[in-house]
Amino acid sequence: MRVMKTNFTYCFVGLSALELFGYCHENGVAEHVAQISAGISGVLVLATTIFGVLSNCVLAYLLTFRINLPRHLEIFGRSIAAIDVLFILHFGAFVMVPVYGLAWWNMALRTLGQHNHFSCKMDKLFSDFLLSARVNLALITLLNELRPADRLENAGEKICIWAKIVMAMTISFIHSLPGAITYGICQDSGVFICEHDFQWSPTLHKLVAYHDWFFCWGEIQCVCLALLLWILRRRNIRFKHIINLLHGVPIHANPISLTVITIEGKLLDYYRCYRIVFTHTVILCVIRPVFGMIGFALFFFWPVTNEPGQLRRMMYLVHDLIERFTILVEVVAASFSLMWWYANISKIQQIFHQFFGRLLCRRLQTKNLASARWREKHPYYARALDTIGNQEVSKMVVRMKCQKIRKGLRTWETYFRTQYANELLNADIITYKSEPSSNLPLSTSRLTDVSSMLSFDDLEWSASRELSLSSNFSTTSLSQKS
Repeated sequence: MRVMKTNFTYCFVGLSALELFGYCHENGVAEHVAQISAGISGVLVLATTIFGVLSNCVLAYLLTFRINLPRHLEIFGRSIAAIDVLFILHFGAFVMVPVYGLAWWNMALRTLGQHNHFSCKMDKLFSDFLLSARVNLALITLLNELRPADRLENAGEKICIWAKIVMAMTISFIHSLPGAITYGICQDSGVFICEHDFQWSPTLHKLVAYHDWFFCWGEIQCVCLALLLWILRRRNIRFKHIINLLHGVPIHANPISLTVITIEGKLLDYYRCYRIVFTHTVILCVIRPVFGMIGFALFFFWPVTNEPGQLRRMMYLVHDLIERFTILVEVVAASFSLMWWYANISKIQQIFHQFFGRLLCRRLQTKNLASARWREKHPYYARALDTIGNQEVSKMVVRMKCQKIRKGLRTWETYFRTQYANELLNADIITYKSEPSSNLPLSTSRLTDVSSMLSFDDLEWSASRELSLSSNFSTTSLSQKS
């Protein structure tokens, strides 16, 4: 690989960050920027790659086997985690480490795209596919979160979600085809580079550059995401005000209080899931347009072809290092995705607490998460019953699958939604106001009056009756078998 080393001046067949620190050229502003980015990247790239792959693998495992979330967000979460693992592996291990990481050990290694013509095309295809897939997945996830909740409870909704993910991957593959067709291995100023093939016209090169900027880097998708984020933020603020209102309702042992707690739990989970999607999407909407503009400006306003022959090699290197540093920022952001999932999902926090408690040989005082696995079909009613103080009925609802109890709870929930739908929707009025929750338009006194007229005895009687029937049925079936 190394063809010359004289007076600390390095020249390689492929581009390497070591050439920035030689004495065969005078450093300008661009060279200084490239040196700073190369130094930062060399320190971060190896540790970030290892941490990012491990954390996203853990996240994918939790969302696949341990956790269910409202609106089937775990399906989108595990898909995003899988794409992030490929993204970090490709750009971190196979692109950044040969250019940045090995320079710290005075070594140079060609990247995957610099071996031959075919490898250059495949490297460009896979790079554009991953860049486009991340932003397309964020777009369909945000669109799914903004759909009405009633439509997400259908039996075939999971199949529709997987179909959307496959469609997003197909669109990303189509977006990556123009770059793979027009790229190839070229030799200019004594260096082999994977760039626009000279056999294609410069006009086509500009069209492909526009296409990459708009669709692969996701500038058009980011505009759509910014508009949808505004809608998501308004809805999240509205949910926050409604949760504060419901939290102040007096709690009694009756079905209406049970319904209030159930709806509050559902809205709280929706609110936390919205924050996860909002954080992930905002990071993309900030990184992609800013760094996409940098690559766009380098190609159109500071092209390498305008430089004399002796400076072309250095300009190729400077362009390459600046563009890869922008991708490294996104690699770092993708590596810490587990952090905001951990900050918003209490189930992940409890799983980690249990894991580290067992690791440190400490006895936990919490429930056994391995048996529950957080995959109960109706957890909100059980939590509400525990809050009211009816643990026995809660066990019947969750473990014995009491149909009459669940039917009664759903009836009261429907009654609550229809009776107070207009007042709940009026919470939009205070979206951009700083009024306290006590001044909200929903009347808590009406809820208290209605709650005092209702009794919890019917639900307890139905639960005990169904439990006795189920036990009698099991005894009869055992006697018949004997």
